[in-house]
Amino acid sequence: MLQRYILRLYIKAFGLSSAVLLGTGVLYLTFETLLVFRQKSLEIFFQYILLSLPVAFLYLSPIVSWIALTMLIRFFIQRQLDRLIVSFGVPPIHLVRPVIFFSLVLSILHIYMSFQIYPSFQRSLYTIEKEYKKGKKDTLLIKDQWFALKDGEKVVYSHIGLADVSKGTAYDVFLLYTKEGSIEATLRASKAFWKGNSLFIPDAYYEDLEKGGKFYGPMEVSFLSLSNIRPLASKLEHITFTELISVYGMAERLGINRYAYLAEILRRLQLSLMPLLMVTIVARALLKRRSLVEGSLYGGFSLALHMLSLNLIKITAEEIGVNPLWGLLPSFFLLMMVLRSLYDLEKGFGV
Repeated sequence: MLQRYILRLYIKAFGLSSAVLLGTGVLYLTFETLLVFRQKSLEIFFQYILLSLPVAFLYLSPIVSWIALTMLIRFFIQRQLDRLIVSFGVPPIHLVRPVIFFSLVLSILHIYMSFQIYPSFQRSLYTIEKEYKKGKKDTLLIKDQWFALKDGEKVVYSHIGLADVSKGTAYDVFLLYTKEGSIEATLRASKAFWKGNSLFIPDAYYEDLEKGGKFYGPMEVSFLSLSNIRPLASKLEHITFTELISVYGMAERLGINRYAYLAEILRRLQLSLMPLLMVTIVARALLKRRSLVEGSLYGGFSLALHMLSLNLIKITAEEIGVNPLWGLLPSFFLLMMVLRSLYDLEKGFGV
């Protein structure tokens, strides 16, 4: 009965906090579409708002959870309910268990949405911003990209100067065929077209360096299919979980940086789990010291570690080129704080 009452109070506080923050976001997006967008229409406005709010909620939910928990425990402190309940020998964890459970469900929902739903939302938002805000046509392009297609002892190093994946066209194509480190042949072409798992090249210039032969004319060579190469042309935040895993598995064989895809997985997991981590850490500070200031300090510090970790994951993978797990070091401290909070809340302390 008590925990249902606490859960109802928290959901009300959570809903109010969400409404205020997301309402502020709607006002900002409204002014943005009115003042910044080059092309305006009511349909695009509503589409832009409806796509933006769920994505914004993913990023704002740790703050919403923090504010809602502070409102709830402030309600307890003002009425001395926390001291009354603990005086009967009830551990403090019982006061926030419904909140932790709610945050766990929210985090699980975020994990699913961030890997399966939000990528398509972000892709649509990107298209709207590019076409209606900047007045440019949205295309899936690959620029100046090298691949290493490995097949046993043979490796084909491929370079594409420019590829329009949406049209299935590649320009400035160069293929270098090697075996056991020795160059066997080269192929150059100004233009090529995708045809299933191959490239059709109408004007290929093929030179066999082993036999000394040369060929100029149409050719069809084995290559990645459009479905495999499409994620490489997409922004990381537009790729679903299945595509991330697929590209991560192919990355080493293709000779591209696979750490960038692992980093995106880690970033989405951390973003999704942060509401759960936030309420667990802040709950201890608020209940132990009965101080909203101390709760705010813990919440702000946790949020700073969260942001630092998100940035370090991205930097280590994309700029330094090392395993992004190193970027989780600040998250390790967050985890230690969570475990300490759970221990103290279960064990009890003077309130």
